[in-house]
Amino acid sequence: MKQNIKSIFSLFLVLALIIPFMTACEGMASLEYKVNADGITCTVTGGGLLETNALSIPSSIDGYRVTGIANGAFSYCIATTITLPSSLTEIGSEAFSGSAVETIRFSGTESAWNAIAKAENWDHGMVEYRIVFLGSSDESSDTAGTSDSAETSESTQNRDSEDQTAESTTESTTESTTESTTESTTESTTESTTESTTDNTAEHAHTFGEWTVTKEPTCNQTGEKTRICSGCGEKETEFLPETGECLHYMLSQDGTYYIVCNIIKNCNHTEIVISSSYNGKPVKKIGSYVFRNRSSLTSIVIPDSVTSIEYGAFYNCSSLTSLVIPDSVTSIDQQAFDNCSSLTSIVIPDSITFIGHYAFRNCSSLQEIEITFKNNNLSIIGNFRNCMSLKTITLGDNITSIGSYAFEGFKSVTNIQIESSVKSIGSYAFAQCDSLLSITFNGTKAQWEAISKASDWKENSGFLYVICTDGTITFSYE
Repeated sequence: MKQNIKSIFSLFLVLALIIPFMTACEGMASLEYKVNADGITCTVTGGGLLETNALSIPSSIDGYRVTGIANGAFSYCIATTITLPSSLTEIGSEAFSGSAVETIRFSGTESAWNAIAKAENWDHGMVEYRIVFLGSSDESSDTAGTSDSAETSESTQNRDSEDQTAESTTESTTESTTESTTESTTESTTESTTESTTDNTAEHAHTFGEWTVTKEPTCNQTGEKTRICSGCGEKETEFLPETGECLHYMLSQDGTYYIVCNIIKNCNHTEIVISSSYNGKPVKKIGSYVFRNRSSLTSIVIPDSVTSIEYGAFYNCSSLTSLVIPDSVTSIDQQAFDNCSSLTSIVIPDSITFIGHYAFRNCSSLQEIEITFKNNNLSIIGNFRNCMSLKTITLGDNITSIGSYAFEGFKSVTNIQIESSVKSIGSYAFAQCDSLLSITFNGTKAQWEAISKASDWKENSGFLYVICTDGTITFSYE
């Protein structure tokens, strides 16, 4: 009888150890992975229980420690809850893109989660989800399991020793002792397991405070908000959906306004609206090269809070077709719209007091310009060079100087109107204007002759007339 009980008890122990391992292996078998270069770790590439609403990734598969989740591994996964191990060090691009995930259970701490190298768009398309930090690492779980096994083994050895020293007792006494020992060991093991499970997984009622936004969402990145339980201090985190805002803002040195300083790397929006304020302060500047080479951008809305467009702000925005510069803008720096080859029309307001060299150079689709500056010291230097489609140019009565290369290469312009306020015209100002036939000058012939002109101001242009208020000046064809 004693031998039978020992056999049954031993079988019970073996099954207790093997069944969980078999269950875990069954879950692991459905995951796909690749072994990393170090030969001891692996990266999960897909698979898993995608037909259910829960997916659990273990800390190791087939003896390889799980440290990574590959690009697109679980994109469009239908699981609503995913459990991730604290052994992770990297999550790839679009790893969970478009998935139905609502809750991520991470077996480590918040700091361990933050230490994981995540691709910028790892969660692209996940509308709204939260992350729960279980607060314990996989290693501690493994250690606890080993400790339980050792304790059980030790209990068995002690019982065997007692049985050997009790051979002289009666069979009934032996059975009673064995049953008592078995019951005690079972109870002890059950209590230990229950306590461990309760400590690690049992849920209890929380008293959470208000949500605090810890990371603002942007156009293609989720934000983050957290709240803390006042009773136990547990932190709960939820992710906020993308908002469509793709710009970064920088506070000015004096702390009174914001500057548009950058645009999100992978943003491909065709239309962008710049906010008039940020964090309660006005947005006054569009920084240097913010939109440079944004070939997908077709329209930009500039608010009337902006006063300055900095160096090369929209350089080579080759698809930009629509642009309105508000009356609040006073400065357009060098090359601000250089090479915006799809821009068709522009009105430069009379609030402008400065316009840098080559600000609108190579805008090859530009057909109409209206310039009405107030500042009588403002000159135009190469600003519209090589705008080959330009047909109409109207200059305000406060322009005093037309600088070098100002309108060079205007292939389609047939007439330009110039006010009598102009006092100088620089080199190549109207060079290579193939279709230009005449200039309408709102002044007398004497005033035209008094203008200081570079010798090559109309190099390789074929216009023949300057129409003045008191007559026409005729040039020989050059």
